[in-house]
Amino acid sequence: MAMSCWQTDKSRVKLVLMKNILDFLACQKCLGELSEEKEKIVCKKCGSSFDLKNNKYYFTQVKKDINPSTDIKITDSKKWTEWRKKNFVFFETELKNIPFGSYVLDIGAGKAHFKTLLKNMNYLAMDFFDYEPINVVTDITKQLPFQSNKFDCLILSNVLEHVSEPQALLKECLRILKKDGILLMTVPFFIKIHQEPYDFYRYTPFCFEYLLSQAGFVKTRVENIGDIFDIYKVIKKELFNVVNQNLTKNIKSRYLRIIPRVFLKIFEISINTVFQIIKSLKIFTKAKKEKTNYSHGYGIVAKK
Repeated sequence: MAMSCWQTDKSRVKLVLMKNILDFLACQKCLGELSEEKEKIVCKKCGSSFDLKNNKYYFTQVKKDINPSTDIKITDSKKWTEWRKKNFVFFETELKNIPFGSYVLDIGAGKAHFKTLLKNMNYLAMDFFDYEPINVVTDITKQLPFQSNKFDCLILSNVLEHVSEPQALLKECLRILKKDGILLMTVPFFIKIHQEPYDFYRYTPFCFEYLLSQAGFVKTRVENIGDIFDIYKVIKKELFNVVNQNLTKNIKSRYLRIIPRVFLKIFEISINTVFQIIKSLKIFTKAKKEKTNYSHGYGIVAKK
């Protein structure tokens, strides 16, 4: 893999946020025009009102039982997993085709860990929790609080598997995209259950093509992100963690626990060495290049 800017210091990058956010918003209930009144935004059509606090628009209240992510691995690129690094490369490649100054909406943005790629865009971030980069707080399983035909590009980074009604969200994405607008997504396939109980689906390329076609997108491209060798690394790591825990949990002495841990480490190093030797063989390299049905996940590009 070529050197990529995911290795740069992202904490110093400032996002270019839209100054005219209200011009893009709409009432989540009826899609009516909104007006700003003190610390509220009010629908001129149905009279519904929503909160405006610290330049964040709240179309839903943040649930008190939500524990926000404190995982520094999300924002520290040096601690990213291989999956996240390859996600970054996918978005980096595809966003080069999006013109400077385009209007981009990041759906389920979280802490906006790919913000280095968006510094030249008119960027808007949306999530159900009011993380620091978020401008619009809303429930993405409902009608999105945006006017139709407004955005040049939408980003869904590892979001769709957590949406109980994906078809409804994809139709909303189509609605708010401009003509010829682009939807960019990454979705994992071989990955452990996460963010319980909001981990609903694992998709195949055929499912993406079907869902996006049914939603109204006219052109879809699905590409593998990672391969069977990446899957092996993930499973191996999880397997050794489980084995280590089971071998040591009943050993009360912390000194005696060192014995199985050393044995496991030697065993792991031996397996890794054998794997690297096999990987270096020409026949293995050839097999890697061939089409495989084992993918760590997928990158999707869909056009309105």
